Amino acid sequence: IDRMEATEIEANEREGNSLFSASVLNKSRKAKVFEMFSGEEVNVSIRFQNWVADRVIDTFGSKITLAPVDKDHFMITALVQVSPPFYNWVTSFGAAAKIIAPQSVVEGMKDYINKICNVYEEE
Repeated sequence: IDRMEATEIEANEREGNSLFSASVLNKSRKAKVFEMFSGEEVNVSIRFQNWVADRVIDTFGSKITLAPVDKDHFMITALVQVSPPFYNWVTSFGAAAKIIAPQSVVEGMKDYINKICNVYEEE
């Protein structure tokens, strides 16, 4: 559900409502999953150019901390499930995003990009 307008709260109590209360959902920190692909859960730090802040918030929610790096960049650290769709999401920003840590995820990104480059050099 993306940016809904004119929503209303329904007056009828729904079955199972207690299972989905905010306090229950917030008790455990869940890793961000990209396109329903599971992977290793890792705290990843990514530096972005400021112009992509809205897209980062759309993905991680408004509670994600955008830590200023300099006048042109911010950084986030988020628990994600590292997978090919995660790397694809990062590459969708082109040079406006760079995985900073951990080094294992940086190396995973390099491998992902190299595999794509190799496809274009095989012919």
